[in-house]
Amino acid sequence: MKVGMKIYSSDVDHVKPFSFADFIEVLVVPGLDWKPLKEFGVEYKIHAAHQGFGVNLANPKAEKLNRKAIGEAVEAARGLGSQTVVIHPSGDLREGSVEQAYKLLSEFSKEYTDVKLLLENLPLFPSDRRLCAVPSDFLQFIEMGYGVCLDFGHLAATAAHSDLDYEEVTWEFMKLKPNYFHVSNGLARSEADLHMPLNEGDFDLEFFRNVVLTDEPASVVLETPYNPRMNFEEYKAFKEGVFV
Repeated sequence: MKVGMKIYSSDVDHVKPFSFADFIEVLVVPGLDWKPLKEFGVEYKIHAAHQGFGVNLANPKAEKLNRKAIGEAVEAARGLGSQTVVIHPSGDLREGSVEQAYKLLSEFSKEYTDVKLLLENLPLFPSDRRLCAVPSDFLQFIEMGYGVCLDFGHLAATAAHSDLDYEEVTWEFMKLKPNYFHVSNGLARSEADLHMPLNEGDFDLEFFRNVVLTDEPASVVLETPYNPRMNFEEYKAFKEGVFV
C-alpha cells in the first residue's frame, strides 16, 4: 500500500515538507504552470480540477473550461510521469444534463488512452445532484475503460444523506474493484464532506484501512488539512494501522 499526500499545483512549497510520502497527488489548477513541480523528482499522481474551479462536465456552457481542465491534467500527468488522472465526473447535474457528462467522458476515454483515467465517487448533497454518487452510476463508465477512485468521505456523506450504514455502502463500492482511495476523517451522520484530521471525527479508520488492504496494490491519498508534522503522523498511522 502506498500512502500519499495532496497538494494543488499552486502549492509548490508543500512538496518538500511532504518528502516522507510515497507519492503526491497534485490537483492541476487550470491555467497555472505545473512545470515547477518537475524539479523535485518525486512520484506524482494527478487530479483534474473540479467544480471548485468552475468545472462541471454536465454543463454545456462550461464545456470549454471542462476540456481545458481535463486536457491540462493529462498534459501534467505526461510531463510529471504519472499514469493516473482522477476526475470528478460532474458538478451539479441541475446545471446541465447526464447526457452532456456522458458525451464528454466518452470522448476523453477515447482521446487520452496513454493514461489511466479514474472517476471519483461524489457525495449526494441535499442541495444538488451529482453523477457517480452510487455504484450503479459507474457501470457504463467502467465499460468505457475508466477506473474508480473511492473517496471515503464522499461515500460517508452519501450514506448519511440516504440514511444508510457507510460500511455497507463501502462494500457495494468495492464490487467496482477500486485500487485508488481518498481518506480523511469526518462525522458518520453528517451529510457534509468535512476533510477532518485523522485524529478527529468518528469514522472507523481501521475499517477503511482493512478495506484498502483487500485490493492491494492500492494507493491512498490522505486529504486532511495541511500541517506537515501532523501529516507525517497521519501517514505513519495509516501505513502501520495504529490509530489513537
